[in-house]
Amino acid sequence: IAESDLDIGNNDSTWILLFKQGYYELLIHPYGTVENGDTMWGDVYIYGDITIGSDDTLVILPGTNIYAAYRSDALQTWGTDRIDIVNRGHINAIGDSLAPIIFCADVPADSTPAPDDWKGIVHHYTGSGVYEHCRFEYMRYFHGHQPGGDASFKHCVFSHSRSPAITYGGSRYGANPKPVLKFEDCDFDTISTVPWSGGLQFYAIAESSYMIDCNFDSCGKYVFYLTDTSYLRVEACTLNACFGAVSASDHVNAEFYDCDLHVRTTAWGFNVTETSEVYAENCLISKDSGGDGARIFDGSELKMRYCSIRDFTDIGVNCDDGNVDLGTEVDYGHNCIWSSSSRAKRLCLNADSCEFTVHGNWIDTVIMFGSFYNEIDTGDFFPPDSCDTTVAKVIADLEKNGRTLPLSFELGAAVPNPFNSTVSFEYTIPYDCEIEIAVFDLLGKSVCVLFDGDQTQGTHRIFWKGQDNNGYILPSGTYLYRLKAEDYEETKKMTLIK
Repeated sequence: IAESDLDIGNNDSTWILLFKQGYYELLIHPYGTVENGDTMWGDVYIYGDITIGSDDTLVILPGTNIYAAYRSDALQTWGTDRIDIVNRGHINAIGDSLAPIIFCADVPADSTPAPDDWKGIVHHYTGSGVYEHCRFEYMRYFHGHQPGGDASFKHCVFSHSRSPAITYGGSRYGANPKPVLKFEDCDFDTISTVPWSGGLQFYAIAESSYMIDCNFDSCGKYVFYLTDTSYLRVEACTLNACFGAVSASDHVNAEFYDCDLHVRTTAWGFNVTETSEVYAENCLISKDSGGDGARIFDGSELKMRYCSIRDFTDIGVNCDDGNVDLGTEVDYGHNCIWSSSSRAKRLCLNADSCEFTVHGNWIDTVIMFGSFYNEIDTGDFFPPDSCDTTVAKVIADLEKNGRTLPLSFELGAAVPNPFNSTVSFEYTIPYDCEIEIAVFDLLGKSVCVLFDGDQTQGTHRIFWKGQDNNGYILPSGTYLYRLKAEDYEETKKMTLIK
């Protein structure tokens, strides 16, 4: 039936194979006991659905290539009958970096696969799976429903998927437990566009769900489309050339840490609605063109700390109904909201049900639309160019080891000035970095390098005895001393008198 080297099982158990005219279905069902589960290896061609029974485990070995075989329209109606791997039990697909497991559409040699050429993998009725070093290519989506069971993905690649690449959900009202989804070090590349969908569409997923160190490139819609009481924690993820970042609706609770959320078109960075809550810390939200950095409505809440919103052309943070917490009097926000567009509004309140608290931020120009309840106290915590990269949390952290941390690079005055034998000056470093401190004559020639290397965060003092690099005493005159660190450079004068 399969016309392949498909080899399922590692003993002499009996297998049931079902055949229908015009459509093939391969049902995996052990008749008897399979001691170590069912196993796939080598090149496997699937000509019909594979169903893993609720009490069975399918083990897929490293280096296995699983192809959903191309068939003509005479054998398959592409609109509805694409091939599935239906998992009602458990899939254990653990490859390695040298021998990944590949799931892919198989097409004639003269054809190019499309993101719809095979339907994909379905976790059905609490079917679960563990996937490591796997590639999922040219499949419609990875699906979990009614509800899907727990699933984890490590070092996996989803390439050329139909949007959403993954649609996965549980049971909102507790008839079945919500699934836990875990993603670590995964790449999502070239996810096509379907209206109002997302790269990842999650509904009713459990509290322990998380995503760490994942990258998204060229996603046609919102990367994270979260709905229906879902919870998700996202850390150290990067978006590039994606339509929108996050859509959270219907009692969603989501947290984002250390993420670079680059949005290329008119969709919002954060779109939070229907009494959902989103917390963001040390994140960068940037845009190529129109739209808002964040939009809050329908009684939802956005809380941001140590974040940067930049390059928006419409509104930085837009509230239609809800609570926007960018900082309070006892918990400063340390956010940076900046745009080069003169027409862009930084903060916008569109309804009397909006509440803004904005204490301890850098907002280049405060342009408020509306006059509803708000607390505005924007502080100069960041220089304007801080928004050109990421407002690092370490820069904004006001307390560390019981002392106030510096907020910017500074070069202090020479003391005493003029001086006779020894002079000193302070310099301030807002975070650990490589610096150089050097002395020059008035012609710009370097005469002495006082420090060149890694320097820790804080305020430091350095001394100079009026000598060159070889220890020779320099003549009287005016000298320049310079602090150089990354893109920062500052020079001041001091005078040596003998």
